[in-house]
Amino acid sequence: MSLSLCVRMLPVPMTVYQFLELIITGRIINMEEACRIGLTNEVVPRGTALNRAVALTQFISPLP
Repeated sequence: MSLSLCVRMLPVPMTVYQFLELIITGRIINMEEACRIGLTNEVVPRGTALNRAVALTQFISPLP
């Protein structure tokens, strides 16, 4: 998958330069920015991420 295709697939359009900036700098972004640019689709309370991830995998795994 090409870099430009990855950028176009994000829900909120980012330029290749914005995408590269995040990758190259390793800049930490907050929850609001991650949601705004489409890097996450769900936020869970602190300490519940593993349980939510397991529940999500159990829901997804039987799907074709």
